[in-house]
Amino acid sequence: MIVLKKTGRVLFHRNTILKLATSLFFGSLFIFSMYFLGLFSFYKGQTEISARLRYDMYEFCESLGFPLVMPFEMHTFSEKFIKEPLCVFWDVGEVYEASFIADILLKEYPSMTYHVTNMEFESLLHINRSLPHICKHNLLVTNNDESKILNILKTLQESGFDNRGIFLLSDEGCSKHCRDITRPYCDYIIRNYWCEAMNAHNNAYWMPLGYAIPFVEPNQNTILPCFMRKYTASFKGSLKSDRLHFIEYLKNSSIYNESSFLIQSTEDFHQGDPAYKFRGLLLDSQIAPCPAGINSEQFRIWEALSTASIPILQKGETFFKLPYDHPLIIVENVEEMVREIERLSNDPLEMMKIQCNVYRWWLLYKRTLQRQIVELILEGRHLNWE
Repeated sequence: MIVLKKTGRVLFHRNTILKLATSLFFGSLFIFSMYFLGLFSFYKGQTEISARLRYDMYEFCESLGFPLVMPFEMHTFSEKFIKEPLCVFWDVGEVYEASFIADILLKEYPSMTYHVTNMEFESLLHINRSLPHICKHNLLVTNNDESKILNILKTLQESGFDNRGIFLLSDEGCSKHCRDITRPYCDYIIRNYWCEAMNAHNNAYWMPLGYAIPFVEPNQNTILPCFMRKYTASFKGSLKSDRLHFIEYLKNSSIYNESSFLIQSTEDFHQGDPAYKFRGLLLDSQIAPCPAGINSEQFRIWEALSTASIPILQKGETFFKLPYDHPLIIVENVEEMVREIERLSNDPLEMMKIQCNVYRWWLLYKRTLQRQIVELILEGRHLNWE
């Protein structure tokens, strides 16, 4: 009997332990299931919130009168495109402006491009004797010295090419004033750095520097409103001219902290991050300060606009050529630039309005440039780009 009692007691304890273990197992399984279900629901909720916020940017901008999705405009000069093609004589090597030029100039306009960097221009004409009859409009894209530009233009004129124009690139120091390049050799000059001397040319036009190769404009659906961006402001570049003073002034200001501001220097423009990383930085920055380097005009301005980061420009001759009603923020000096950053960071709603206004203006301005530059080439108009 004692043995049976002991055995029964042992069996009782074993059954109790088994029941407890089973309860613990299923309880733990339930807890873990609820935990992972909660994580899934949280992730799904965050994704939905994120999607709504991205959509809300468009709604918010539209409610302020700045819809970001604009109707497609039909061009009225498509027939003339076919009848009067453009010949582009590319007299430059690898230039950072090439992608932007293609977007503005060549996207809508059917053209034939001839690279003449490493060959004599006369040799090209000898090989293609019919070019003067095919090319109704001719544009020389170059960063060469004025004497070579003039020689090519004279050759074009003597060979029977009509409607000749120049697109002068990479003259950041404004050393090429093109005083001798006038009619009858040239009908118009387009350049992306402006200086006071160019005001003497009635047939000279400015076009923005644009974004640098290999920068690619982001899809509009990836543009986030200011309040979803990590950095209040960011600057990554070489420390020329006023830029070092700007960084010192910013770091000594009351608004600066390392978590909200990303400031990094590079030895040279060519030695910065890959383009996709720099674009990612701008997409994650509310403000892109643009203190002047050698010239106030710089790729950073137009790359910031393409990512809906608010650029703050330092006053320069180039920006007098902007349309009079542009919404861009232009300041006199780097001290005022820091004060603007402080003002915007303390007024998130105003920052959001400026972001919508500036980004919409950029989308419209690009369309305007595409239309006007083609009209200049086709019609030879002396356009008022302002």
